[in-house]
Amino acid sequence: MGDRKERGAPPASGNVSLPFEINKSKTVTAETLESLYHTSERGQQGAFPLGIAAQFHSGPDLLVERGKPICSIAYGEVVAARIGVGTGEHPWGDTGFVLLRHPLEGNKSIFSLFVHLQREPLHPDRAHAGWLRRLLLDGADRGKPKWRVMADAPTWKDEDKGKFSPANVQNDKLLQTGVYEEEDRTGENNDLYVRLKGQWVKVAQDGTAKVKVKELSPWADFDLEAAAKKSQTIAALKDVKVAILDADKKDGKRRWTVEASEPIGLAGEYLGRPLVHWSVFSQAAVFPTGSLPEKEFGAEDEVKLSELDLNEERGDVEHTKKLIEALDPQKKTIGKMPQDIPLPGEVELFYRTPAECWRSRYLAVKGLTEFALDVDKFLQLERYKSHPNEQREEFKKNTQAFLFWKDLAEADEFPQDGKAIFVHPATALRLMAAAKGMHYLSAKFLKLNGSPAAELAFEVEGVQGTTDDKGCASLPSMKWDFLEVKFEQRTVRVPAVHDPALVICVWLPFVEPSGDEPAPDDSEGTPHDQVERPEWLFPAGDPGDTEQADPEETTYDEESNPVPTFHVTSHDGVNPDVMDDEISEDADSGSGTDGSGDDGSRGEPSGDA
Repeated sequence: MGDRKERGAPPASGNVSLPFEINKSKTVTAETLESLYHTSERGQQGAFPLGIAAQFHSGPDLLVERGKPICSIAYGEVVAARIGVGTGEHPWGDTGFVLLRHPLEGNKSIFSLFVHLQREPLHPDRAHAGWLRRLLLDGADRGKPKWRVMADAPTWKDEDKGKFSPANVQNDKLLQTGVYEEEDRTGENNDLYVRLKGQWVKVAQDGTAKVKVKELSPWADFDLEAAAKKSQTIAALKDVKVAILDADKKDGKRRWTVEASEPIGLAGEYLGRPLVHWSVFSQAAVFPTGSLPEKEFGAEDEVKLSELDLNEERGDVEHTKKLIEALDPQKKTIGKMPQDIPLPGEVELFYRTPAECWRSRYLAVKGLTEFALDVDKFLQLERYKSHPNEQREEFKKNTQAFLFWKDLAEADEFPQDGKAIFVHPATALRLMAAAKGMHYLSAKFLKLNGSPAAELAFEVEGVQGTTDDKGCASLPSMKWDFLEVKFEQRTVRVPAVHDPALVICVWLPFVEPSGDEPAPDDSEGTPHDQVERPEWLFPAGDPGDTEQADPEETTYDEESNPVPTFHVTSHDGVNPDVMDDEISEDADSGSGTDGSGDDGSRGEPSGDA
């Protein structure tokens, strides 16, 4: 096909996002991509494109904490999904999956597939995935508001409506503890009163009411059986079957969509480890292709993918040979293996050495996904004939839950035969971000006295992030002069000063330091007293003197200047350095279910199907 010169393939709308938070952010940067690469190269069953049994693996297994939200990498359409079985119901782990289609510019698209997702509760109030909650609500009948009276509550009469007060409360006529349907409501003196069972009770907004009255969700009585009768999609999810959402359209547009960074499920487990399988693929090539360089692409290089066509049968020696030659063309490591069949541990060791495995990140592999495997034909291969029939039958039984590709035939523009062009998901993100023009610079958010504004959640140009404990984050690398900030109900424009070290210093004059806050840590980067400060912000005196700065001068009309929302938050980040150590320990104590067998024999059927 030859080299393709385009820089990448940007989303048709919106931005791109990491599939989960790394260091408290879902922003795609060089640092987070590198962390994502490392995470993808330490899965138990396989990385991309070489699985642990030396066969094609259509996407990496990402080691992700169980229960961590998995998010859409860009605006997408929910093609299909399955709610997995409960914990412990399948011997290999969680069986849930979500398949998304991401429209790209130029009338192109890619698919992203997340497998081994935790079972989601089929209830609007408890589902974590936004698309699932919206689907369930679409099939629900909204009831009248209901309230729970936590203890016997004093009441008011109907004739006192509009003049409720302590003087006319009926302390001798109490509404008993229980759940009641709302009949009416009214607001008086900043308080809410609701009519329950013919009597009025107070719902104090400031918590001053003697008895707590709590409003229940309008979906508290959600009837899954009734919703399933109204929707074939909900019925399929309820029965743990593959649900096709692709054909559900309104005015010619697919109804079930997700935004970039929106949660689509929760990370589950596979073979005893917390992980998620992630594949990115397309029917036709959408990313630039060409020959690979002698060493890995740098952060500023234009990435190209080397094409690899695997037209041989899975398990064929030529199939494995092609993969290994593409990954190790100079035969330095796994290319030295006899008969191109790795010994136990050799593939894992290869992927734990980035200097050797980097080519795996830049391949566009046309092959058959393991989720479309013909398991009967697969088990007839010579390398598996020596295994006991009982073991082969057990493998065949367990793998059925993951051979769902055949159930996706109704999806539009989908490679129904299981053959597609698969790319490394992190590289797909990089190319989508590069084509979007999303390059990033380091930024440091500083309070009025120069101390870091830590744990600050922000959004700039649709890019979300959170500062770390030193107030640092990544921002799109345009020349920011001012940032628009909404914080604690106040709207301001704050200066963004580029210091000599190419760090954007974002001064937040409205964030005053606490009285016991320690002095700023100047151990890293340019010292605060060497950064040029805008004169209007500090007109006189010491920059740390809060009396010299008037933050009110920075306010402006919010209606004519819409801004993103800022708020303080806290999330669990991912420390790739710590993760590497933990993974190494886990790898040393592996369960032996990796396709090589506990006895070290080669070629045992892998659970990675």
